[in-house]
Amino acid sequence: MNWLNIEISKLRAPEYIGHEPPQRAAWIQVLAWCCEQENGGRIPGAAEWGDRRWMQTCGVTRKEVQAAKGLLNFEGDDLTVWGYSTEKQDEVQQRRMAARGAASARWGAGRDAGGTSLTDGTGNTAAGSGRSAIGNASRNASRNAHAHPSRNASRNAHADAAGNAGADASRNAEPTKSHMRNENENENENCLPPCIPPPGGGGRRAEPAKKARKPSKAETHDQEVNAFLKTAAFANAAISNLFCDWMGERRKAGKYATARACQEALKKLSAYPPAVQEAALRDSIANSWQGVFPEKQRTPPPNRRPIQHLDTTIDDRTALAEHLRRPQRF
Repeated sequence: MNWLNIEISKLRAPEYIGHEPPQRAAWIQVLAWCCEQENGGRIPGAAEWGDRRWMQTCGVTRKEVQAAKGLLNFEGDDLTVWGYSTEKQDEVQQRRMAARGAASARWGAGRDAGGTSLTDGTGNTAAGSGRSAIGNASRNASRNAHAHPSRNASRNAHADAAGNAGADASRNAEPTKSHMRNENENENENCLPPCIPPPGGGGRRAEPAKKARKPSKAETHDQEVNAFLKTAAFANAAISNLFCDWMGERRKAGKYATARACQEALKKLSAYPPAVQEAALRDSIANSWQGVFPEKQRTPPPNRRPIQHLDTTIDDRTALAEHLRRPQRF
């Protein structure tokens, strides 16, 4: 059987309710395998099976089968499965035999005892009949037996055989209109002109042109930055090297630059002295900045006087000590 038939009452029975879900699952696995084998819910010699055979056969272990006692019971060396429907198995087998008998009655009449077909190349039997009298008799007998079970099948078979034999003989005496029409259609198909291929060399469809792949941000960075460094004019070689190092740090951090960004950064740096440019580039490298900030470099004004610190006298220190001895009010 290709399906599993479980009555709802079985799932409400004490044998099923009294087990845990793993034990129920083991029972369903074994029950499904028995339904596939149609063994009546009994596995001969299952008591000698090991874990490997249980797993390969039913998908469960021997320990799980033993734990499902009540659902899976050992009787000697055999295993019986609770809830297996033998009535449904008999019904399926009877339907299968009935279908096999009907097919044999319908299609097996056109062969002799040795299995050789009695028809010729046109579909007619050796006697010139499109359908043999024996085959018609068998079909009519089966049809009448189902339609009227109380009638005698053999009597209908002989009667139908006699009637169909005469009808087939008169039918095959001369070609029918359907046969003539089929022959004319076959002749017309054979007279069709050959197919002309479409212009353009063959009927293969031209493949569409593939779109050009858009370069990634990393590829754009490498291409444009390298081109900028070759043509850029820096104040000195130290600033040029620091600028290259800064671009390399941005490349590692995934902060990709373009030629426009490099031009703006160099334009910003050019407004300051070379010392400030170097300091700004070093700060950007050290702090992983994406830009340069030369304005953060604080340089003292050129003509600023230094702060003078005057030394205190003994009188000043004495006065400060007296002040500190006094109680303070807050």
